[in-house]
Amino acid sequence: MTLNPELGGAVTEIGYLPKTLDVSDVIARRPEAYHDRVRAAGRRGKATQVRTIHDAPAAKEAGLEAILAYDEPRRASLLDAWFDGPETPLDPLAPWEGARLLLFRERLDGVARAVEGGVTLSLSRARGAPGPLDVESS
Repeated sequence: MTLNPELGGAVTEIGYLPKTLDVSDVIARRPEAYHDRVRAAGRRGKATQVRTIHDAPAAKEAGLEAILAYDEPRRASLLDAWFDGPETPLDPLAPWEGARLLLFRERLDGVARAVEGGVTLSLSRARGAPGPLDVESS
């Protein structure tokens, strides 16, 4: 298991060694080379003139450029933030805009300790960061 103090104590890897498998592995939404072509095709719209095989390909579907989205921060387990309450609706893929405090954006110092049956992670604001903040997770 890999704990990442710079990401607010998030777990970025959980290895299952008998199968050499990272069970926390996910596909992140990142910029891809073809996204520029999708945006360009969306700006061109529908062509009214005759096209040749040498022209750039048309968009496969109208509006694709509007739904290009990227993950911020890196996807991981146990990304922590404070939100207003259960009545506040959250986007399940990107809830971070509605958060009051994002641990993964704080400057934190972390200490991980092995304890019987697990790990304890203690985080506190880095020296020079404003205000007190202490988090402990087991």
